[in-house]
This record gives sequence, C-alpha cells and structure tokens, in this order.
Amino acid sequence: MKGIQNTSTDNFSTIIGNNKKFYVPRFQRDYSWELEQWDDLWQDIDTMLTRNEDDHYMGYLVLQTADDKVHHIIDGQQRFSTIMILILAALKNIQMLINKGMEVDENKQRISNLTNMYIGKVDPVSLEYDNILVLNKNNDGYYKDYIVKMDTSVVRGLTVSEKLMKKCFEFFDSKLRGKFQNGKG
Repeated sequence: MKGIQNTSTDNFSTIIGNNKKFYVPRFQRDYSWELEQWDDLWQDIDTMLTRNEDDHYMGYLVLQTADDKVHHIIDGQQRFSTIMILILAALKNIQMLINKGMEVDENKQRISNLTNMYIGKVDPVSLEYDNILVLNKNNDGYYKDYIVKMDTSVVRGLTVSEKLMKKCFEFFDSKLRGKFQNGKG
C-alpha cells in the first residue's frame, strides 16, 4: 500500500472516473442506511442543485489503494453505495422519459454516458455489468442482480440490508419521478 495519504477534496465524478473500481471490504458492515439518511442526502443534493452550487460538502470518503485503480472503501461506504443507488434511480427515470418519447436520442446518450461513468461497462458477450462498485459478500449479489438491473420486484426472502437497498432505490425513484413530473428534472 502507498505510504502517502491524499487528503484532497474532490467531487464525485473525479473520484469515480478513469476506470476505477471500488470494493467494500468483507469486514465492513452490511448496507444499513434508512429513511433519515436518504432524506438528508436528498436534501443536500437538492440544495446543491437549487442553489446551482459547484461544491457542496457531503461527508468524507476514506479509500485504500495500491495502484490507484482498485480502491477499498474504508469509510463512507454507506454514502457511496447510496449515491450509486440514487444514480440508478435517475437512470430508471431517464428511461421513463425515453418510453414517453421525450428527447429519445439525447436521453439514450445520457443513459449510456451515466452508466459507463458511474455503474460500469456491459460485457458484450454476457451482457452483464462489470460494476464499478462491488459491495460486501452479503450485499453484492442483490445489488448487481436487482438494483443495478433496476428490478426491485423481488420482495420475499430479502435480508434486512437487501430490504433497505430496495427501499432506498424506491425512495430515490419516487423523489426523482416527482421532480421529472413537475418539470424540475
């Protein structure tokens, strides 16, 4: 591991770009954020967008890396995971606009760009995502098989953390749908 500590302040796009992968280590707790934390994050993002702020402090993220390509999330994994779920909810809402025939080509390009930048690239053979974020062993299967595929229809047999991820996706989907329907999106 590098002996140098980087304590820079970066935006999310800078942190996640350049073909980096982020792993939640095995020792990290399962996904545990609930409505209060989701709403706080939503309010932070809404405030930033409403005020047209370029910078807004939303907490810290501690990463460990040996090669600047593979990062282990030491602290901030709940926020990081939640932001990724929010992005997936945004993608679902952009797809909804396509389905309604609104700016179809532009919105397809938005989905492609956002997916490649924040979610991962699709393997051309298996058509599976090579996710940028890999959660711990208890959460990754549900995240990649349901949340990334935007299919939260499964409701039986979910663990507590899977239920929270499902509810998180539904929370942000609802918030974004409200913004899109009100013409504020």
